[in-house]
Amino acid sequence: MPDYAQRTIKLTPKRHGDETWSCAYRISEISSTGWRFHKGHSYGNFGSREEAETAGLKEAKRIVDALEPLMHRPWAKPSTVFRNYENRIRKFLAWS
Repeated sequence: MPDYAQRTIKLTPKRHGDETWSCAYRISEISSTGWRFHKGHSYGNFGSREEAETAGLKEAKRIVDALEPLMHRPWAKPSTVFRNYENRIRKFLAWS
């Protein structure tokens, strides 16, 4: 079970009757209220177990990345904002 960004990813590859593979995944994390789980599976059927596991892990990592909080950019300085919108502000004030 690989760990990624303080979460545990459990992969479960499965072989189908037509000799193809798919991989289900389960993402476990500890939150402030207890355990949280996210389930899913890799899209498509693959020719080998390794390909299916790679696709499942890739999909699970994308979900973990989407669950991560976004980095907030710092606010721009007021002078920069006014410089960018100076003409619009002048037109607005002219209408007032």
